Parts: sequence; C-alpha cells; structure tokens
Amino acid sequence: MATFRERALARHQAEQKRLQEQGADSEAASASTTGPISPKVQTAGPAAMLKAAIEQLPVKATMPIAVTTLHVRPGYERHPDEFAGPEWEAFVASIETSKGNLQPIDVREVRGGPTLYQVIAGERRFRALLQLGHKTALCAVREVDDAMADFIHDTENAKRADKSPYSLALQLVKMMESGRYGSQKELAERLGRNAGDVSRLLRLIDDAPKGTWERIKDPVAVAHRDVTLLLKVYEKPEFVEYISKLDPRAPSPIAAVLKRAKEVLKRPKAEKTLVQKIREVERGDAFHLVLPKELPASMRTKILEYARKLADEAVKD
Repeated sequence: MATFRERALARHQAEQKRLQEQGADSEAASASTTGPISPKVQTAGPAAMLKAAIEQLPVKATMPIAVTTLHVRPGYERHPDEFAGPEWEAFVASIETSKGNLQPIDVREVRGGPTLYQVIAGERRFRALLQLGHKTALCAVREVDDAMADFIHDTENAKRADKSPYSLALQLVKMMESGRYGSQKELAERLGRNAGDVSRLLRLIDDAPKGTWERIKDPVAVAHRDVTLLLKVYEKPEFVEYISKLDPRAPSPIAAVLKRAKEVLKRPKAEKTLVQKIREVERGDAFHLVLPKELPASMRTKILEYARKLADEAVKD
C-alpha cells in the first residue's frame, strides 16, 4: 500500500502531466518542476524518496553563494530555540570540522528583483554556516515550483530533524494562507501528511485564545502529546481567563501553562446533596437509616417520625 508521501508525489506527477497536455507556455514550464516523477521515486522508502525527488529537479548550477543572499520563506522558518542544545551544537561542530557544508543546500532563485535565493532544503546547514561566520554556502540552484518546494521543505524536515509541533503548525498556517491549497484536506494530500494531524496542528494556532503564543516563552517545548491537551482546554473559560492574565512582557514557560491546562480539565467530584447522603445500611438482621450530620435536628426528628408512621401502617396492613 502506498504511503501518504508516495501518493503525494504521484499526484504531483499527474498535475505536471496535465499541464504538459494543456500546452503550458514555456515561461510557466520553466518555473515548474520538469519531467515526470519516476516509478522508482514513487516506490522508494521515505528517506530515499526525498533524495530522489530533489535529485530529479533541474539543476541550473552548483556553486558557492553568499549567505547574505539566502533566506528561508517567511513563516517556514524553525523557531530560534530549535537552534540550541547539545544535538544542535554537535551538528554545528560537524559543519565546522568539514570546513563548510559538503552537501549542497538546495535553493531556488527569487525572480523579479535583486539576486536572492530561497532555501528549499537545508535550513539547518544554512543556520550552522551563519553561526560559524561563513561567508558562502555550497548550493545547488534548482528549478522548482511552489507546490514541490512545499513538499520538499516539509519532507526534508520530517525525515531529518523534524520541526517542533509549534514551528510545523506555523508553516502549515502559512501554506494555507498562500492560496495554493483549497482545503486542509488538499494540503494534507499534497504534503503526504495525515489529514487529522494537519487539522490538529492548524488548530494549535488558529483556535488558541487571543495572545496565547505571545505569552509563552518556549513554544518549541510543546510536544505532540501536548497538542491534544491544549486543544481540549482552549475553549474553557477558566483557561482563557488564565491566558489573558499572563504578561506578554514576561512570557511564561510552557510547563506552567500545561500544568494549568491539566488542572482546568480535572473535573472535581460533584458534592453530594443532602438527599444523596441519606442511605440505608444493612447490619446483622436489621436495616439502619443513615442521616447526614448537616441535617438540622428538627429535620431528623421529622424523618424518624415519618419512618415510624410508615412502619406502623405496614404492620396494620
């Protein structure tokens, strides 16, 4: 059975074939991915599929490019906190040891202005070179359309060091806002992602109480398991009020926010009413009527008198 991403590549191939049959003009064709996606690509494993998909894109040149002319599309960037920690430092050290990026960063030229290049695969290598102070980056300049650029960007992150749910959610929101996708379902299909996962991540941003993420200092610490928790609590008035009282000038750690979310979802046991506390207890060969202490003495007396009256009537019958 084909995977989500295999089906996404197959759909892209069908779209390219349709455009070719319609006789797309040469300018539009030059801005799109050329050539069909081979059966080998469609049947490859996920990691090999990304490599094969990128390799078949037309390469205009492989050359050093000034890092000052490279950029990641707004909204597609990883959160700055993802470029920190032991794993990241080890990655930077590997780039430093090799005196640069041995594997080219895949980019495409931005048209209609000064010479700039958009990173479509390799943001971590790009950020590492910036951190190390390198002036240039080895890049493969490719011809690729927006839809395939979205697919490659998303797949590369998923198969290498996946983005945090927060950064991925921002990316998906940006993709929906681009107008390239008519629905969340289409976006999921084109990226080869589960439609339910895409919906949940979009809601992580879209359904959040106003100002939520401006009041959290470490949003990348949100784990996938936390997304479900937050979606459950977003509409709770108590949580909305809690978020509104957080100071955006001194953002709170996500751990504190998640703790509060769990507290809000914990439903306290309903207090039993006085009527519910009245019960019958069997002891030996008799049944005892248990009355709560909260009942006034006069009320307990009336209950006992009524019980005796009923018992007396039962004996007479």
